[in-house]
Amino acid sequence: MRRLIQFVGGEGRQAGPRGRPPVPLGRAVMAALLLLGAGGAGGEIIDRVAVLVGDRVITQSEMLLQMRVAAFLNAAPGNLDAAGKRQAAERLIAQTLIRREMDLSRYSAPSLPEADAVLATLRKEPRFAGDEKFAGELARYEVTEEDVRQQLLWQLTLLRFVEYRFRPAVAPSEQDLRGYYEKQYLPRWRKRDAPPPAPSFDDSLPEIEKAVSDRMLDDALERWLKQARAQTRIRFREEVFR
Repeated sequence: MRRLIQFVGGEGRQAGPRGRPPVPLGRAVMAALLLLGAGGAGGEIIDRVAVLVGDRVITQSEMLLQMRVAAFLNAAPGNLDAAGKRQAAERLIAQTLIRREMDLSRYSAPSLPEADAVLATLRKEPRFAGDEKFAGELARYEVTEEDVRQQLLWQLTLLRFVEYRFRPAVAPSEQDLRGYYEKQYLPRWRKRDAPPPAPSFDDSLPEIEKAVSDRMLDDALERWLKQARAQTRIRFREEVFR
């Protein structure tokens, strides 16, 4: 999972303790979902249907807005060309499927004040350097502070829902843990400059358990998304992506 997830209330997948190799972050599926999130305030004046996901609609304005918010949060160039739109649509399809599952499970989303706390942390980043710079960056990416707040609220919601929905089924075996230690943990440790002796399996077990559990969580989410997508009729309005 990309750097941005570490804004979310400390709930992201963090590096290991000082002196130890970082625990791997989540993979592309979670990164993509977190990059593009909830529909926010604002958007284009003219709206068009971009994708139909079952009986739910993804609009052109929603897609473009979320592309701009993602670029703002990641300090990246805004890519609003056809390829960028197609990628954003694929991500929003996955989000729509997850939102449907949230509705069915009557999942209670985090509160807006929780997102405000994350926004306050975001504003302390050196690249903003005060209210004037923050406002300037918002204007440059054509987003509002409310757009950003809603995106951060989506991140909190997604992270917690994935934990709620999929974590109970995650149970790595000792073979899984030892395999990770031998094939991933130790090789990364040895690549460091003049590393001290590697921690034993038992000493590194908490880190390994979290890394393996997180990987299994990502795999469970990806399998579920593939199944949900296969069971849902998805229609693209191709004229939107030209």
